[in-house]
Amino acid sequence: LTPEPGKGFSPRDAIIRKLLDIVVLPAAKLTANERSLVADLMLQLLDKIDKDVTLEVARRIARVAEAPNSLLRVLLLNEPDVAAPIIRRTEPLPEALLIECARAGKTAHRELIARRLDLTTSLADVILEFKEPDVAKLLLRRDEFQFSPNAIDLLVSLSTTDPETQALLLRRRELGPAHGFMMFW
Repeated sequence: LTPEPGKGFSPRDAIIRKLLDIVVLPAAKLTANERSLVADLMLQLLDKIDKDVTLEVARRIARVAEAPNSLLRVLLLNEPDVAAPIIRRTEPLPEALLIECARAGKTAHRELIARRLDLTTSLADVILEFKEPDVAKLLLRRDEFQFSPNAIDLLVSLSTTDPETQALLLRRRELGPAHGFMMFW
């Protein structure tokens, strides 16, 4: 983990890397309290380091199943390229963190969340609140979850001017006859 010489190495980067080495230790080597304590120390420095180091932290934390929520939250609310490894991770993330990320993040955050395998109805509802057509189409292409009645109403209103959204919406089993009437009249 020693950075290459001449690449903007700073003592702060070195401390972050050493703390990161501790946070990513297996659960058998570190208790949850110890991991949280080290993560709290990292949080004090995380906003003061170079973006490349922050991206390295996100990539390594994404592989840790026991990562502290406080650290995940800060990385999720960061720029989309830093948040991407955390959002794409296969381990479940707390739904509350994903909802906060969808609300506070950018369109790129919501697109990444819309691609998660464990997407839920409530998370889809939050993503749709922003009325972004491309993100809505991503959600409509997914069959692993059901839309809530409010989400279907919103999608129907978005589809009135977009034939592609209409076609995707017509495949959904949540669509009722009244929705079809609203779409075409």
